[in-house]
Amino acid sequence: YCIPYSESQLSQNDWLSKAQIFVACQMVFAFVSLLLLCISTCYRIGRSAWIVICFMLLLSTLFQGLVFVVHRDNCGDSVFPIEDPSYSIVTSCDRGRGASSAIAACCFYFMTAVGSIYFACRK
Repeated sequence: YCIPYSESQLSQNDWLSKAQIFVACQMVFAFVSLLLLCISTCYRIGRSAWIVICFMLLLSTLFQGLVFVVHRDNCGDSVFPIEDPSYSIVTSCDRGRGASSAIAACCFYFMTAVGSIYFACRK
């Protein structure tokens, strides 16, 4: 059950804004590196392009890890009020499917960056 965060919740919890900024950065770096990797299957790209791919994949790893750390550090029992004053949502935190996906994505970005280093170092 997913409820979008209201402006008041975002202003009260600045860690949500930080996590959203990290996700936006991660998505940009991941998309550009994916685009370059797709281009590399059709065209021969130079060493500098492989270095850019490695750098972007490492930045994707960093930002994906930061999203996970920010959410994990702010994990705990909390109450989110809803627009309707008659009830609110009480949350408790554990590692769910999203957190496991973030860990897996971090590992895949890192493994892809390490694999791309081979092409960046090749002459």
